[in-house]
Amino acid sequence: MESLKEARALGAIVLMLALAGAHADDTVLVSGPGVEYWTPTFRAQPDYPRSAALRGTVGCAVVQFVVEADGRTSSHRVLFSEPPKVFDREAVDALKRWRFEPGPDNPDGQAALLTQTLNFELVGRERVRCTTADAAATDVQ
Repeated sequence: MESLKEARALGAIVLMLALAGAHADDTVLVSGPGVEYWTPTFRAQPDYPRSAALRGTVGCAVVQFVVEADGRTSSHRVLFSEPPKVFDREAVDALKRWRFEPGPDNPDGQAALLTQTLNFELVGRERVRCTTADAAATDVQ
């Protein structure tokens, strides 16, 4: 009987994690209004922290990073996250795997500082959305 309870509990955890989703906003990354310096060629989706999924926690993170001349990212810094520090590691880990190619306004592939918002959502839970304005309105964490 005890193993049946454990199996049901494990099944509930697996289902909850299957319904969890994390994704980056689909906005084009730019260095200014109407200026496209880098275009993402590969966007790794962040993992959903298991503890956050089990608690039903949703949130977001705004991360600033440099796209280097080779299209890889570096110098990642979380500017804002809600709730604080819950999704930071997964957001940065995903952005470390992103790859870029020079955009039409950057034919020489000059490094650039970019900002990206990643949202962490659960089916049936209210969304929490971060924006770069949130990061500007608060102290850097």
